[in-house]
Amino acid sequence: MEPLCVCGAGRRALHSLQPIATMFKAVLKTFFLLIILFVMLYVGMNNTKEIDFNFPIAGTTAKDPIRASAALIFFGVFAAGVFAGTMLHSGSGGSKKSSGSSKEK
Repeated sequence: MEPLCVCGAGRRALHSLQPIATMFKAVLKTFFLLIILFVMLYVGMNNTKEIDFNFPIAGTTAKDPIRASAALIFFGVFAAGVFAGTMLHSGSGGSKKSSGSSKEK
């Protein structure tokens, strides 16, 4: 049983830290995204020569490799990894249970 607080300050003090933690996580994620984008910009500026991209498992590049800028190929592989990670991370979302609902009961 929770202690009864007449002024209601007890619950408000606990809930006031949650938005700060959420905001900090969002700022941290944005900071790391900007670092990754800077690395991609740096790679693009310094790898302007064309290269042959071979990926025999796909089948289309086994006989005729893709010839493009190294930075463009790096960006394509990075983008494919980001999309794959997003799809794996998002999941269906239907089977997740809220951790707060079981504690409140």
